[in-house]
Amino acid sequence: MRITLFQNKLLQILPWLNTRRGIAITSFVELLISFFIFSINAFEEAFPNNILIAFILSILFVLLSYIAGRYNYLKTNYRYQLILNIAKSIIVFFLCLLFIFLYSLIFNIEINFLKIFTLIILNLSIFNFMQFIKLAKISQKIKNQSKWIFIGNIETFEYISEQAKIGRIKKKIFLLDNYFKENLLLDNFEGVVFEDINSLKKRDLKFLENFQKKNKPILNLLNWCELFLQRIPTNILVEKDIFMNNFYIPKYSYQQRIKTLTEIILSIILITLLSPVLIICGFLIWITDRGPVFYSQIRVGKKGQHFRIWKLRSMHVNAEKNGIKWSTINDERITFIGKIIRTTRIDELPQLFSVIKGDMSLIGPRPERPEIEDTLNNQMRNYKIRQIIKPGISGWAQVNYPYGASIEDSKNKLSYDLFYVKNMSIFLDLLIFIKTIKTILNLKNSLPNKSN
Repeated sequence: MRITLFQNKLLQILPWLNTRRGIAITSFVELLISFFIFSINAFEEAFPNNILIAFILSILFVLLSYIAGRYNYLKTNYRYQLILNIAKSIIVFFLCLLFIFLYSLIFNIEINFLKIFTLIILNLSIFNFMQFIKLAKISQKIKNQSKWIFIGNIETFEYISEQAKIGRIKKKIFLLDNYFKENLLLDNFEGVVFEDINSLKKRDLKFLENFQKKNKPILNLLNWCELFLQRIPTNILVEKDIFMNNFYIPKYSYQQRIKTLTEIILSIILITLLSPVLIICGFLIWITDRGPVFYSQIRVGKKGQHFRIWKLRSMHVNAEKNGIKWSTINDERITFIGKIIRTTRIDELPQLFSVIKGDMSLIGPRPERPEIEDTLNNQMRNYKIRQIIKPGISGWAQVNYPYGASIEDSKNKLSYDLFYVKNMSIFLDLLIFIKTIKTILNLKNSLPNKSN
């Protein structure tokens, strides 16, 4: 894998883009082709502003494709992947038609659905043919593309090997020893990860020199975790890393101002648009057991300050009369309506008021209860780093990892929170916002791990 100086710089600025380069390129190409197809004269009779509608439809097409998972490639037989992709394309096709149909009703416009039908089918046919070629090539490269060599002590190797198996992105790591050095086929590996540059021996440096001639990356452990795991396991983060790297958020940065203003405006819009959903769900909660619609809790926010959040009640009244405990799969405390609003995240909507008030953000680490926060802080290294910023309704951990219901889950989620704190940006927030929509529509990450 060859990484140019420009790519290195880009990945340092946007490390989460590293494993999404294929998605970014594919979606951009599809956006351009879609715009070209949609902007031809087929829409001229239907829409007063053909170019604008073509642009909107192109963006909608790419967003729906991402949400439906058209850009996800599974490590399976490419014929099966192609069939799966065609099924996802059919979903996108009907969603696009639904959007156009609703548009025609709202603005009372007559639409030539035969022409639109033809254009969308043409679009999807071109893209599925392109993906068929790409999948055939990917199937030949999968075996060696996730293997890395590790140089460091055995304890760190064992820890990071387990961490590399968790989450969306999985890597295989092999420990470099004397025997391995002599029998290593360098072309079978993506690159090298070293634990500490100061502890490298002469023979290690000689090996790295030979490996560098292959034009493959050589990364320290922290950077490798950022670029390829897209999280920072807490046990690898030492004090000097915290001081030397960007674990500090400027108080008056322009990004923070834009983030705050944008989130308040979005929260007001979302509350307004979704207020009918809140009213209906509130009524269903009330008729279930005649209990209160909302419930509140004290949570820990920025700099350890306590604040109160409100949610739609998803558990039976007095569900925690025997004390606080982690939620589990098939938790008997959760009502039937509660399961639905938890799965769809509707129970979180009242927290939008906390965003407007300034206690929370739309995007950030999940706020914990003080009792749980104290336990996690005592048992986990670097836990307080997540308190540098406001907690969020959604976040990098929430869209990448299932619902946390144990200390081990919390450690794994902390690794995503540390990544977010270090790499927080407007673009990363936008990615999380889109992934949140995808997660909600796919009904993912709302339940605890089955192992808990």
